[in-house]
Amino acid sequence: EMAVGELAGRIYVLGGYPSTRQTKNTVQLYDPVEDRWELTVPLPIPLNHNMAASVGGKLYMIGGQLTDAGAGNFSDRVFEYDPNTRQWTERARMPTARGGAVAVVADEKIYVAGGRPPRGADFAVYEPATDTWRTLPNMPTQRNHLAGAAVNGKVYIIGGRFEGGAQSPQTAAVEMYDPATNSWSARA
Repeated sequence: EMAVGELAGRIYVLGGYPSTRQTKNTVQLYDPVEDRWELTVPLPIPLNHNMAASVGGKLYMIGGQLTDAGAGNFSDRVFEYDPNTRQWTERARMPTARGGAVAVVADEKIYVAGGRPPRGADFAVYEPATDTWRTLPNMPTQRNHLAGAAVNGKVYIIGGRFEGGAQSPQTAAVEMYDPATNSWSARA
């Protein structure tokens, strides 16, 4: 239940919780060239079900949950990590607090889609250059623990589950958001 992000050819594993279900602020860094792991600067707060994305040489930690309990402990906080100063800086907060969503980068913007109930249809975009959020049209299929990717400037949201628990019904829905038309369409 941790976030994974890439920055400057290195992989960051951020937060989450081990079998003890104690939420962590740990940040682990893997260097594939040196085939080596190390601990680096921890998150400002412990988070699980958080989302990570990198833009413009910075790593962003978005939302998540503060404990392993269900609804009511979601975060709307956003932190930016600068590898040059090795510091986290708080940025503008997300329009809605949520965890279990997905962050997708397209055209230097971070799109955050879905989340654990009741935020499963939420969709917003963060512009790091201006430190601003904008709420976008809800996803047609609400879901959490989903996947996403950007291709040719369009955002694709894939699969996920409907409820908060691990045994929740799942979906195979694939939906595409087109920023040029500000609209969603179903895909195969």
